[in-house]
Amino acid sequence: MGLEKWKIYLKMKENQTFYYITDWNIKPGHYTFDKHRFPQGYIELMPWYCVTWKDVKSTIIGDNNIIFANTPVHDELAKLKVIEELIDKGNKVIIVQEGNFEGWYDWPADTQELYIKLLDKCVAFMCDPARKKEASIYTKNLLFHRICANTYAAEPRGWGGDFIYIVNPIKRYQTGMVAHKIVYDYTPKDIPVCSHNYIRPVNPEPYISYPDAYKMPGFTLLNGCTPDEWLERIYGCRFGVNITRDHAGDNTILEFASMGIPIIGNQNSFVQKDLFPDISFDYRDAEGIGQTIRRLLDDKKFYNEVAFKAYDRAINHWNSRTVVNEFKQNLKKYINL
Repeated sequence: MGLEKWKIYLKMKENQTFYYITDWNIKPGHYTFDKHRFPQGYIELMPWYCVTWKDVKSTIIGDNNIIFANTPVHDELAKLKVIEELIDKGNKVIIVQEGNFEGWYDWPADTQELYIKLLDKCVAFMCDPARKKEASIYTKNLLFHRICANTYAAEPRGWGGDFIYIVNPIKRYQTGMVAHKIVYDYTPKDIPVCSHNYIRPVNPEPYISYPDAYKMPGFTLLNGCTPDEWLERIYGCRFGVNITRDHAGDNTILEFASMGIPIIGNQNSFVQKDLFPDISFDYRDAEGIGQTIRRLLDDKKFYNEVAFKAYDRAINHWNSRTVVNEFKQNLKKYINL
């Protein structure tokens, strides 16, 4: 079903509207985005009306709407109560996994209890396919989504780059210190290594412990940047290292693949394993990761095989239109399309 037919169909569905509740600092309305990342890559092909949490009560009227609500976000309990009210009014609410799935395990007990209740009451829980086993503990109504891309390099860059890029800062659920230590131990000291200057939140959640900036000797910490600068950084690096215990949407992996640049990552990530099967590891496998770091530095043939395979897979399997068409088919089960 093309976008225009999709919009016409929805208008025929008793004035149902697709709402997407988000923390973005935007006014309510329809938006078009031209970058990777879920859900931006979907929005340009889906007629979603974006609403911030503060605008929900004044914008979402009635009881027959289709509502996608992002979780986890900050100020969880108050926002979960908003979701509960929307469900109780008869709206079709789909709760969306935003970020790291395990994030909500750090919430206070009363917040976790309400979340579990809502996962059971909502039309569906929208999550990454890699979360199927754990998510099915809380609900059998799972709507799977994949991230998608609509921005690619004209051709895979392949062999090149100036520095190794540890793409995750040290924070919360990330075991980024593991990546730092392995890269430090296995990388020749004349090869530059860059990571991120992590800045602790000004008003952190009281039940979460946030660390300070962290680095190994000789590593360079990079400050925050714009989306375009971020893509430029990726394009300028030799390869990425994304070794974490837990993982979120894994957009970064797709961004590396869409430029034809390798990134070493967690074998439990659905995205990583699909795009970079030859450089995916258990996050504790220091020897396997370390040997691959050295191989990517020295073996041009292996490097390009990994890079070109990921680039082709990203274009043919992870492009926005393919993923959105797949998503629409999955959605039919829950909203009777």
